[in-house]
Amino acid sequence: RVSKRYGMRNTVSGAGCSVIALCILLSLPFAYLHVAGYICLNFLLITSFQFSHAPNQARAKILGEELTVNGTGAITGISRTLWAVGQAASPVIALSLYSEVGRAAPFASFAILKALEMVLCKCLGVDLFPASEHVPQESDEEEGDSLQSPSGCGALELARARVPSTEV
Repeated sequence: RVSKRYGMRNTVSGAGCSVIALCILLSLPFAYLHVAGYICLNFLLITSFQFSHAPNQARAKILGEELTVNGTGAITGISRTLWAVGQAASPVIALSLYSEVGRAAPFASFAILKALEMVLCKCLGVDLFPASEHVPQESDEEEGDSLQSPSGCGALELARARVPSTEV
């Protein structure tokens, strides 16, 4: 619902900024003073990261539907494979950074990588916070399961437009 309300790119970019800020906070020494504060900051980091991951999975499906012929499975498969590789490699990398460099290193490196991703998007001409992507609030019965695509059409509407009508 967040990506539907604010738009997919705005949700991903906002979550990215939140991830960077939380990683910077977690790399500072005061974050480790109280266990409860450390746990809360980590919970917020995980939540923010999921807000950037979920719309990206939906965007892979939308791009597959809009830009390829029967390529949705391939794009989604590649995306999920890369996600799984990251899940397998990141604990080893994070533990190595934590033990060899210091406890702030995994968070600092994640903040740097996320910032580099956002800079690369900007260099490639991607508008990180497009104003045109904002969607007005709809009633609950009209919501359906459509997600905002870059063109402003929902995935459900795109699918309905491609299926020929069988009404008589």
